[in-house]
Amino acid sequence: MLRTLLMLAAAAAARAASPDWFPFPIPVITEKAPAFDLSGLNEKPAGASGRLKVQGDHFIDGKGRPVRLFGTNLTAEANFPDEADAPLIARRLAQLGVNVVRMHFLDNQWHAADRSRSLIPPSNDLTKDGLNEEALVRLDRLIAALSAEGIFVNLNLHVGREYSGYGKSLPGMHKGADNFMPDMIRELKLYAKLLLAHHNPHTGLTYRDDPAIAILEISNEDSLLLGPWWISRAPENVREVLRPKFLAWLKAKYRDDRAPVDAWGTDE
Repeated sequence: MLRTLLMLAAAAAARAASPDWFPFPIPVITEKAPAFDLSGLNEKPAGASGRLKVQGDHFIDGKGRPVRLFGTNLTAEANFPDEADAPLIARRLAQLGVNVVRMHFLDNQWHAADRSRSLIPPSNDLTKDGLNEEALVRLDRLIAALSAEGIFVNLNLHVGREYSGYGKSLPGMHKGADNFMPDMIRELKLYAKLLLAHHNPHTGLTYRDDPAIAILEISNEDSLLLGPWWISRAPENVREVLRPKFLAWLKAKYRDDRAPVDAWGTDE
């Protein structure tokens, strides 16, 4: 907040010193037409010519035509706008030339008391409670509005959720461990099934059948080696799952005990 106030004060001082400056507000959500409108570049609805596919180094549509994607990111609660705002957001993005939106942190757990801002229920128990219905209602409206404006969707699966039963003993958002812990993998599969099989009443399609859902990210910024030092401090039940997998990989890759030392050195 202090940094923002200082920046505003500096901007005010600059305006005072430069009388030729003029205000240039950029409305985020408005029904007023902008000075330029690129929404006519988007084929409507998104996926009208079939699903996007990869051909060589390019995306192509169902008619074999190359598609260039220009997009932005919506994070956490931004993916769950109020009903009246959804079409305005979609329209504004299309006017600015956007034709794909990445939906990030749908599984955030930052608003445990607000069931409308995350797909993960406060109980963190998908088997018992399923996905948050109120959040799905909001998400359905936004995805339908984006599709109507010719904007494709990139759905992210595991981004921010932490799985029950591990406390603070693992890296944030359980990155790394979720690549090999069987219960975490089962939970991610369940989440994917619930989300992709969900029927959007505004489009009449499940997410898995909607050509507007063009891209699916399974797990965001996730690697065992993002910060490998956590492994030595992980609970034994986590290390005992990883250990045999790692030893099997070493045996398959190296001819003897000396080979990995020669390849890796003797550091941690």
